[in-house]
Amino acid sequence: HIFSVEILRENPKGAGAHYSRDLKKLSETHERILFVLYNNGPMPKRRISKILHDMGYVITGNELSGRLSELAGAGYAKFERVSVRVLDEEAKQFRFERLPVWSITEKGRQYIENKLGLRK
Repeated sequence: HIFSVEILRENPKGAGAHYSRDLKKLSETHERILFVLYNNGPMPKRRISKILHDMGYVITGNELSGRLSELAGAGYAKFERVSVRVLDEEAKQFRFERLPVWSITEKGRQYIENKLGLRK
């Protein structure tokens, strides 16, 4: 079944770091994360971390969370919860599953394509 759920939050999780709008330049870490999302599509943070590690780039979970939040706030990446668990169907009680998925936005895609000279 497909249904809509209204979420009342002023700054919802995944909206990104508030200071991200002021970022003038992306760091090498930001760029590596965008590159992973560009090449592999939407994925949870744990998988991003594993791919970065396999590329020889070690990043802590907290650092990765911070950089993802900055990318989301700047509009280069986005955060989605893709699974909902039904607690009580009659009472219409639902909860998001904990595993969020990160993906690259069109702005992030354009950044990576410009950086690598891959203009389409």
